[in-house]
Amino acid sequence: MIALRQYMHDWIAALRNAVELDRIDPHELDRLAADAGVSAAELRSLSAAWPNSAALLDRRLAQLGLTEAAHADRAVYRDMQRVCSRCRAKGRCEYDIDTDPGNAIWEHYCPNVGTLRGLTRN
Repeated sequence: MIALRQYMHDWIAALRNAVELDRIDPHELDRLAADAGVSAAELRSLSAAWPNSAALLDRRLAQLGLTEAAHADRAVYRDMQRVCSRCRAKGRCEYDIDTDPGNAIWEHYCPNVGTLRGLTRN
């Protein structure tokens, strides 16, 4: 019951985000998107994603001990969030983090693997 309630809450929040962006003046939307480092179309796409759609990134960063390194460069972290929010392997990622966080199998499907490896070397 709690999972269904959370699902509905997330779904409604995503709809609200999309409606709010539709009400913004196109020029203001362009400025907002530029501030976020994305295009207006990408901002719309990201806002339609589930809230906390990049939450697994923070879990993976913590598991790898890379939280501080990832947050050191805001642009890199924002890009990793963008990539994570669009990932199609969220279920697999969450399962792997929950069941065997030390298993490097995530490196075969994670679209942020290159950036994460780069942070590990720094």
